[in-house]
Amino acid sequence: MANSIESSVPITGLDIGSSKIVAVTGYRNEAGKIEIVGLGEAPSEGLENGVIVNIDRTVKGIKEAVKKAELASGSAIKFVNGGIAGPQLKVQQQEISMIRKNWDTPVSREELDQHLESFRYLMMKPGEDIFDVIPQDYCLDRENGIKHPVGICANTLKISYNVIIGKTLAAKNVYRCIRESGLDVVGLFLEPFASAEAVLCDDEKETGVVLVDLGSGTTSIAVYYDGILRHTAILPVGSGSITQAIKEHFSVVKKDAERLKVQFGFAISDTTDKESIITIDGLRGRQQKEIRLQNLTDLIQTRINELIGFIIHEISSSGYDDKLMNGIILTGGGAKLQHLCKLMQLRTHYETHIGTPFEYLAEHYPPELSDPQYSAAIGLLVLGIRQYELEKERAQRIKHTIIELPEKKLTSKKIIEKRKGEEKKRGKDKPGQTFDDLMKQSIEKLSAKFRIWFENDINEVRAANPVEEKPIRVPIHGIGKE
Repeated sequence: MANSIESSVPITGLDIGSSKIVAVTGYRNEAGKIEIVGLGEAPSEGLENGVIVNIDRTVKGIKEAVKKAELASGSAIKFVNGGIAGPQLKVQQQEISMIRKNWDTPVSREELDQHLESFRYLMMKPGEDIFDVIPQDYCLDRENGIKHPVGICANTLKISYNVIIGKTLAAKNVYRCIRESGLDVVGLFLEPFASAEAVLCDDEKETGVVLVDLGSGTTSIAVYYDGILRHTAILPVGSGSITQAIKEHFSVVKKDAERLKVQFGFAISDTTDKESIITIDGLRGRQQKEIRLQNLTDLIQTRINELIGFIIHEISSSGYDDKLMNGIILTGGGAKLQHLCKLMQLRTHYETHIGTPFEYLAEHYPPELSDPQYSAAIGLLVLGIRQYELEKERAQRIKHTIIELPEKKLTSKKIIEKRKGEEKKRGKDKPGQTFDDLMKQSIEKLSAKFRIWFENDINEVRAANPVEEKPIRVPIHGIGKE
């Protein structure tokens, strides 16, 4: 963001994955790039296929990852931005059309926000909630393809949206785990969107691209065209399913299965030496186990081909399969499997390469962060910083509006009386609305959903752990607002 305000408060992105939990802390420097000051990770033992199944183990992993990030950064972490993933997410297309009352009045940002807000009251199935509403297209007086309608006069307005729906418990459990770790949730964002922010550039989003984030328990797919997220899906299968298949097929423990996949695994079996043998130590003095490399790679290729079939189906379902100039970009820990890009390109006929999360990072960032497994965590950090800056700018605009009182037409006596009345109303110890006051007001407005879920718990924690300054709380991905 060229005109962004430098983030004086370090922000933390927290990626709660199926195999590991990663915490990344950073801030935006004067050049507009993000400086990473802390990185911590810990094993994740409380999730299966992106779904939290054990609160205590998840909390333990969060605490360990955050503690390591705190030691690396040299500062305490209180506020984090979490991610929502899992196979429970789905996309529903909605459209709204209307005849505007004042056709000679330009379309305003507030008018669009009102229509966007109306989607929050759609009837959902029990246990479901709207996680995000993303505008797709605007049509003014039958003119399609308008990307920026603000400021244009029109008689009719039609807006197409993608409504992202998920299980209420998914967000609630993520929130609960973070809160029980002694942290405040600043925002919850969709992980496919977060990974895309860390890896993709604006030109790629504009001309068409598919981002495939291969995690351990899930595979996230995000289709972009014309700068807009057109389709997203989260498959309940990831690189961890390959590890599980190796474990079951060759009767080895999970850690050996993971080592076989990482060290000797190939996505294309024809590239391996058919005569090579891998030796695995037996448990507690038992006989060693020998595995043919050809058999290992045949099994891996079979599982990868199944996953690619699901990815092809999602790309076709998006309706943009013929508009993807930049092909497929792979990221996530599973993207490191040898020859995966080649197999993906052979099966899908799209140009494919691996994407790493360096789009927004400052120079001389830690070399380990160039690993695609950190894409989601860095994306959550980027989105958290961006949201904090937007809310800070809004609060400053409100503050300036309050300061610039229309006192020109008042006499000096009336001005003095007016100010005395305001001072008496506020109290002598409250000289005026500060930025902290405005931030707290915004927090109260934007955290209503979370406050309903855990109102008593939040009040107890805040009373026991008072803080002087708080970043803005935001709903899940800002409910589509930018």
